[in-house]
Amino acid sequence: MLRLPRTAMRWKDQRELLLSLPKLASLNRGPRETGIVEQAAFVQEQVCVRLARSLQHFVVQPLDMQMDRFVQQAFHEKAIALESIAGSGTVSSVQKVDRLLSSLRENCSLRETIPCLARACRDLRDHSSTSDCELFVENIISHRIAIRALTEQLFALRDEELFALRDEEHAFANMSKSGIVDLELPIIDVALQIGSSVVEACEDVYGIKAEVNVEGDPHACVSCVPAHARYIVRELLKNAMRASLERRIEEHEGDKSNFAAVEVKAVKNVAGTVLTISDRGCGIPPSSVENIWKYGYSSVPAHDYSSKMLQIAGQGVGLPLARTYARHFGGDLKLCSTEHGTDAHVYFKAFTVEENSAMPRVASMPCSTSWPAQIAL
Repeated sequence: MLRLPRTAMRWKDQRELLLSLPKLASLNRGPRETGIVEQAAFVQEQVCVRLARSLQHFVVQPLDMQMDRFVQQAFHEKAIALESIAGSGTVSSVQKVDRLLSSLRENCSLRETIPCLARACRDLRDHSSTSDCELFVENIISHRIAIRALTEQLFALRDEELFALRDEEHAFANMSKSGIVDLELPIIDVALQIGSSVVEACEDVYGIKAEVNVEGDPHACVSCVPAHARYIVRELLKNAMRASLERRIEEHEGDKSNFAAVEVKAVKNVAGTVLTISDRGCGIPPSSVENIWKYGYSSVPAHDYSSKMLQIAGQGVGLPLARTYARHFGGDLKLCSTEHGTDAHVYFKAFTVEENSAMPRVASMPCSTSWPAQIAL
């Protein structure tokens, strides 16, 4: 049975603040030396609170879930991280900022959290006492996203500060970026860049050349964490190309001389941007509709996995994690599927650094679940 560490008991009741995209971007404000110290103290506090809250989520789960070895592995990873980061001391100087950064670098990758919890979901899905497994995993991963974003933002701002000391004139030439946040990421360019690598991977697996066709506003820009946007786009393009290629092979009885196309379209207005990735596969089978958002579920049979197939088909993490990334900062991901193909719609909310960044207490799941009325699909 899992027990909450003493350090977590001290942190779990501290105020957990909503991490909006404008708040994340605004962490670079303030005088240079005092600014980085204040930023680091804020990051340390919020990382510790989120780690403690995550650990608390673990210990209130049903016993059979707590006893799962993958759940225990994820729990202990977080417990070790909290002990180290909380134990790095109060941040009161630039030297202590660097000490904190060293602890964050060693402990905040939390790279085992998602694969461990996905495996746990597969193991526990049929247990009647773990019907809330998906909500538990969603909460833990949402905390992980916030922890990683805070940590990586602090690293980015510290790097920018050191670069500014060396080169005052050219330090912040890209004014659309603030640490890991980009307020004007050209999303179609991202789709085309990622599309090239996915096309090559699909050709390696299927022996057919796919292509990406772009429609709509080719200059549409979105406010986001680029790493999140790239992950979302990559997962959707992999799914779309695989569906289109497999249908093309089926319809032409193995003939690999034809192209299979995926369409990418961006539509932008004052509320945000919708990126749509469309395939012409066979659609999502009705039997799979309820499962596609579950961690650990994959449409690819286990016996079909090969080193090549793993380039374009994961192990039940890609689609649900893409939606969690999209929702984390106020966007969303929705699918519309028929027997003629699937349209994946990714909504990126419009933000500016000047937007009100007041930070209310976080709800259990900081996710938007509906589309803004101004966005028409």
